[in-house]
Amino acid sequence: MKIKEARNFDDEQLVDRALALRPNFSRALYVRGLALEALGDADRARDNYLEALRSDRGFAPSLSKLWPLYQKEGNTPEAISALERLLFAREASLDEKAALAKYYIDTGSN
Repeated sequence: MKIKEARNFDDEQLVDRALALRPNFSRALYVRGLALEALGDADRARDNYLEALRSDRGFAPSLSKLWPLYQKEGNTPEAISALERLLFAREASLDEKAALAKYYIDTGSN
């Protein structure tokens, strides 16, 4: 096993332990999503980001990771929704605000 793979395995074990103690721990679900996304498993990453949001409806880091996944899937309504939630929570970065503005221009909505 390569060092990087071993580290990912150790990180995954830590996340699993955190979730065993607190099954709805949004930060651990988010970290698991990051790891899965880094491994190229966008579907499972999205599921973990969504689970983090079910645990903490306003968890901005998950929203910031979800909208680009929706964008890649061509799911414009969900991408807009995630960006709007970030904006209304005052958590949107400048890039996210610009992406939302572009969506509004492209779709003719506001």
